Amino acid sequence: MQASLLRLADRIADDLVRKGIKPDLIHGHKLSIEGLIAEKLSEYFGCPYALSIQVNTDRKILKFRPDLLASYRRIYHGAELVFPFSVMGQRVCDNALGARTKPTILLPCTSPEDRIIAPRVVDPVLASVFHLKDHRNKNVAALVRASAEIQKRHPAYAFHLYGGGSVEQETAIDKLIAASQATSFVRKGPIPHENVQSMLNGACGFAMVSKRETFGMVFLEALLGGCPVVFPKDWAIDGFFDEASFALGVSANDGSGIEAAMERLVVEQVALKKELATWQESGKLSQFQRENVIATYKASVRAALDKPKCSLWA
Repeated sequence: MQASLLRLADRIADDLVRKGIKPDLIHGHKLSIEGLIAEKLSEYFGCPYALSIQVNTDRKILKFRPDLLASYRRIYHGAELVFPFSVMGQRVCDNALGARTKPTILLPCTSPEDRIIAPRVVDPVLASVFHLKDHRNKNVAALVRASAEIQKRHPAYAFHLYGGGSVEQETAIDKLIAASQATSFVRKGPIPHENVQSMLNGACGFAMVSKRETFGMVFLEALLGGCPVVFPKDWAIDGFFDEASFALGVSANDGSGIEAAMERLVVEQVALKKELATWQESGKLSQFQRENVIATYKASVRAALDKPKCSLWA
């Protein structure tokens, strides 16, 4: 892998030279893959480089390629800027490679659907949104089993799953629903992206406890849209809302914990949405809106490029 990526770096350098392009900054997306290319290109062109951290990919490769840890450690600390998509991405890399001294700026994924919509109290209906091809990783079986138990205690409870897929994928989920006798769990089919926030604003809460999740923009679409969430602990948005009651982290392997968290979204809807509204009104969630994320990225790059060259390469 390393040899192939370094050959690719040579080809990119040749292409840039032919086109008369001399970069001021190289940005490699994913430390463990494009980072190898970015470091070599920065050496070739005499410019600094930046990295993104995508925890799903980077955590996997750091685990299974211990032979490359020395290279990744050098690349991680040599980057002028590092932009983790999530708090967990930074934690994983810091734990494996050591904490950086150069700037590290959290840069969450953004969505074009990032309106702030005030929460409202609604019927006890939870929702989730994902393409059905991902149903195993998205842990739909746990959501179905939890719903089968919650419906026994809350007769008006329902769970609406939005997302398209093949007939085979639909059938697999229907079999899980039937086996658990989860009559409250309903597939609703695909939904246009521009309608997701409005749909979630009308839900009691959003639940998706994936086995692996780099970030999950839909969690932010939900929170911005006034909908509390259950998310996978140690993945996705973990670390952004540690002190908040409206974002509940639970392990993907903890079936009883998933059930309890989902039930909290129902039972404590008023209190959770009241705190979420306070966060919205205070501006704490504006850092996740696309306009502000882009502004953070631009300001960080400008600050790096405005430094004297000697400090960049010290």
